[in-house]
Amino acid sequence: MTSVVHAASARKPLIDGELPPDTVIDQGLLIDPKYSVPFIPPGTRFEGGFVCKSNPGLTRVGERVYAMYELTLNDCLLLQIVGDNVVVEGDLNLMSCPSLKFIGLGLVVKGNLNLAGCYPSIQLPAQGEIGGDLILPSGFDLKNLPPNLKRGEVVIAS
Repeated sequence: MTSVVHAASARKPLIDGELPPDTVIDQGLLIDPKYSVPFIPPGTRFEGGFVCKSNPGLTRVGERVYAMYELTLNDCLLLQIVGDNVVVEGDLNLMSCPSLKFIGLGLVVKGNLNLAGCYPSIQLPAQGEIGGDLILPSGFDLKNLPPNLKRGEVVIAS
């Protein structure tokens, strides 16, 4: 069952790891880096953007997560996995997430996908679509770029 919560009411359950799957958060949400968010539950819908930069505990973005605007998870040092079928209507920013090794199938990003500073051997989705630029980490081997990943310009970060 889907529940709709106001962003202010979602902050504590998200930080405590108690936000149920398939929750709709009705507006943008910013999490202060002093609070550790363990994971973003499967099916979470951010009706605004979601910014969770420099989070000390974030390890996983669940499958079917949706962000109406941007999803910014820069500098989340423990982030390892972005699940299947994640949809972001704007930019997906995952800069400087060195533990990120896997992005699941069916990723849809209407804007740019920024992976600068991530693990250079990151496994990108075999299928998905990036409407803007795909910014890859320094050292990424372009022969590992999946042929069925639709994208704009490919840029290797310096």
